[in-house]
Amino acid sequence: MGLQFNPWDNKVYICNFGASKIQRIAAKFNDMTEIEDVASIPPIGAPAAPRKVDNTDMSEDTIIFGSNKFPAPNALAFDKDGNLYISDSFQGAIFRIDNAHKCATPCPVTTVKHDGLLATAGFPPFGANGLAL
Repeated sequence: MGLQFNPWDNKVYICNFGASKIQRIAAKFNDMTEIEDVASIPPIGAPAAPRKVDNTDMSEDTIIFGSNKFPAPNALAFDKDGNLYISDSFQGAIFRIDNAHKCATPCPVTTVKHDGLLATAGFPPFGANGLAL
């Protein structure tokens, strides 16, 4: 779903939604260019805490998140230092791969934020989609 060019290594980074991983390929690719697996997104599950939502009639709803443990990376963004940030709205999380252009694969993945504000209780479970740094 998500694609991002990395000027640090002249590669295009790809969110492989179905395989729950990040991959990359040379920007000047052809049909013989190999796609490299960078990292797998860890299954951390849905945010634990319920989310309270105020309604216009002054009532309140409580959203309780399911136990979906399917990692679903959907957007990518690089910061000025070459760190790669990945959103996963199924799990309500933002992940980071430090120095994605030079880490040894598989690269370690750090959970930056795991919060109900980034998730949804609906189906399909698309919460916050997209990143901008």
